[in-house]
Amino acid sequence: MLLKEKWITGLISNLNKLPNSIINNLVRKVEELQKKYNTTLLDLEKEIQETEALLCKMIDELEGNEFDKKGLSEFQLLLRGK
Repeated sequence: MLLKEKWITGLISNLNKLPNSIINNLVRKVEELQKKYNTTLLDLEKEIQETEALLCKMIDELEGNEFDKKGLSEFQLLLRGK
């Protein structure tokens, strides 16, 4: 009886907890992945386009000599994908 209480009961108790532990660990890892990839590629693409448009608008406000303006104009064309 003492042997059963000391070894068997504890072992059975730990074996019964094992599936829940594995499932909880899996759920935690899936949630971490969901948080890691929460921002989609479409969201990133939209943010990049908005930033490029804002940068082009800000470049229009810059002043400089003829060569500077020509370089900035080419940079704007590059940002716009033309």
